Amino acid sequence: MREPAPDPQPAVQLSETELLRAVRSFPAGSAGGPDGVRPQHILEMVNCREAGPKLHSALTGFVNYLLHGEIHASVSPVLFGGNLIA
Repeated sequence: MREPAPDPQPAVQLSETELLRAVRSFPAGSAGGPDGVRPQHILEMVNCREAGPKLHSALTGFVNYLLHGEIHASVSPVLFGGNLIA
């Protein structure tokens, strides 16, 4: 007799509120990466009256997509193959 397969664990999922809290948690003046994008830039885009709400949804969807491990194999090296800079 075979044992039943374990129930799959649900992936971690972020709400828009949790994402906004995370974006706003960066200290003022936090440094950006090699591309020059600073947390302040993202915060300003998120706070934009016209595009902010759409960006909240899109950014939340993208982060949840990453958390679920649904990234295509050809995109993974671009997203997760960054240079380490001391």
